[in-house]
Amino acid sequence: MHDLLRDMGREIARNNFPDEPGKHSRLWVPEDICDVLKKQKGTELIEGIIPSNHFYNSLKGVSWGTETFKRMSRLRFLYLEVVNLTGSFEQTLEDLRWFCWDRCPLKCLPSEFYPHKLVILELPHSSMRTMWEPINVPYVFERLKTLNMSCSLELTTTPDFNKFPYLETLDLQGCISLKDVHVSIGSLARLVSLNLRGCVNLTSLEYICNLRVLQYLNVGGWSSLEALPTEVGNIESLIVLNAEKLSVLELTDSVGRFSKLIELNLCSNKNLENFPNTICNLRALEVLNVNGCSSLKEILDTISIY
Repeated sequence: MHDLLRDMGREIARNNFPDEPGKHSRLWVPEDICDVLKKQKGTELIEGIIPSNHFYNSLKGVSWGTETFKRMSRLRFLYLEVVNLTGSFEQTLEDLRWFCWDRCPLKCLPSEFYPHKLVILELPHSSMRTMWEPINVPYVFERLKTLNMSCSLELTTTPDFNKFPYLETLDLQGCISLKDVHVSIGSLARLVSLNLRGCVNLTSLEYICNLRVLQYLNVGGWSSLEALPTEVGNIESLIVLNAEKLSVLELTDSVGRFSKLIELNLCSNKNLENFPNTICNLRALEVLNVNGCSSLKEILDTISIY
């Protein structure tokens, strides 16, 4: 965006109240954000709180009450980083469409947390062990399309995905303590992108074989994974498969059903010795990366490497 266009937009966002940030439609200056939230100056005019730069150092350990957000009845976009929210979440943040709480310190979300209009929920680097206690909350997030829990190092379980029936993107990258993915992941009829990279303690991937519209799958960096699911080829919609740095000895024959697969990354699979003959069926394949596959004995003549 051109600087002049940006500045014009910011002038409009000030709503003719240059010295009263609580009446601006957008807040981006960290000092203004801190002042409004700390002194509870927020009004129904505020629609977005997104700092123009990270303000991790200045807010580390800061706590704000949820009561201040109840005044912002039109708040749709909210970015928080490393701060703690105290108080009840009931009837709070109800109009949010996008919520990013980076380094959320909570061990789980409060049971009354229900911004039912959410489209994107991002909780990267959080301290969460599970999303809710108890796990079975009564709410269904019917508009949620993106859930990002990446690098939440203490996360051990995923939620019941029946609560997110229209989810399209799920990012669990780097959740090194994650042991189970709820069986309901197989019911996500609209899931297009799934990132499980580095989830080294997961024990099974079988449930993902039911994801019939999945296009992007990343299971790389999972050094303990010795085999891809036998029926992984059921995901015939797959376009990109990243399976680098695994411990697989061979690929399942079902990979030959990836009729739409364009990119297959198998680099640094040091135990991989052979390809199944069915790999010749990958007619759409453009990129095959086997760099670092030191045990690989041969490449079939019908496979082109770029």
